[in-house]
This record gives sequence, C-alpha cells and structure tokens, in this order.
Amino acid sequence: MTSKEELDSISGNLVNVKKTNADGIIYEGCFDNESGVLLEGRVTLPNGQWKEGIFDKESGNLIKGKFLGFKGHLEEGDFDPISGKLIKGVKKVPNWLEQEGEFDSKTGNLLKGKKKFSDGYIFEGIFVPVQVNDLLLDYDYENKGKLIKGVMVLPDGSRKNIDLYPNKELNDKLI
Repeated sequence: MTSKEELDSISGNLVNVKKTNADGIIYEGCFDNESGVLLEGRVTLPNGQWKEGIFDKESGNLIKGKFLGFKGHLEEGDFDPISGKLIKGVKKVPNWLEQEGEFDSKTGNLLKGKKKFSDGYIFEGIFVPVQVNDLLLDYDYENKGKLIKGVMVLPDGSRKNIDLYPNKELNDKLI
C-alpha cells in the first residue's frame, strides 16, 4: 500500500505528467517512474466521474482522497486498496442521503456511523451488514436505515433509542 510517507520518501522516482489512454481516461499527477503507476493525482473518466488523491502502488486503486460518481455522488476518506470501496469517511448523494463513519470493504455499506436523509430522518449507531438483512422485521426505521443499535432522530427532532437485537450474543455475531 502506498502511504503519504512512502510518497514523500520516493519522490525522486516520481514523474508529474498527464496521460490519456485509448479509452479516453485521463491520468494526471505523480507516477512511479519504474512501474508507471499513478501514485498521487487525479483520474478522470470520459463520463465525468473522477478519483483524486493517493493511489495504491500495487492495485492502482484510490486509497485516500475523493471519488465523484454519477449524478454528483461524492465519497471522501480512506478506501480499501483491494476492493476500492470507501472504508472510512463520508458519502454524499445529493438531495437524498449523507453517510459518515465506517463502511464494509466488500459492499461499501455503512456499518457504524450516521445516516442523514434529506427528509429529516437521522440514524446513528450500528447498522445491519448486508448478509443479514433478511433477519429484520418490517418496521419503518429498518426500511429507512437498517439500524440495529443506536438512535433515530425524527424530522420533528424527537429521538428514539433502537436496540433491535438486545441479545448480546446475536449482536456480536451481526457486527
């Protein structure tokens, strides 16, 4: 994995350039002189999506920085070097949802943190991992945020404590 310290220590092997490949993907920034891999900079796709920050030398995936996806979907923070998914930071989907916290490295789903919906609902705590969603009861708060344990804040400001699985053994298996 390429860290900021590694970038600083190997700066003599970096080349700051802009490259465009045959698919129209633009790479700009500091490349490893030996491998040609982008280590720090920006990747812009023809459809307008981009990734910016520090990239892993082995996988080429973004590991720290920002990703702008379709329709303004923005992710910022630390990314898994293997899957490329956000693992800690903030995800924003304009006019719908903002999530902050720790995310699953395989699915990209929020595991622990806060979800704020544009309709005023806020869910904070521990969320259901995807593989156990079928265990949930069909209540509105599970449909909204799939919160296992934490606090739900309604648009009027009232709060509700949630402990969907008070059985500690089951909670430990889910988390």
